[in-house]
Amino acid sequence: MAIIRIDYKNLSLYGRDNTNDRGTCNHTINENAYNLTEDLKGKIVIDIGAFIGDFAIFAASKGAKVYAFEPDKENYELLLKNIELNK
Repeated sequence: MAIIRIDYKNLSLYGRDNTNDRGTCNHTINENAYNLTEDLKGKIVIDIGAFIGDFAIFAASKGAKVYAFEPDKENYELLLKNIELNK
């Protein structure tokens, strides 16, 4: 499966082509599906079932300390790549 780069605002994520990865990331980040406030400094976020890291990285970009857990191997590998991509 081809890996694509998905760019949003100040974030970029790797996802899989011909899957729902782009739509899920768009919903989480561009549509702010979880209504994250602008400043999460000092907050701790636990993301269980972190998928490819869209929510975890979005929360971290707002200052939260994030613990992300993903049981699916393919999603987990993309999660690690996305963490590295977004530092």
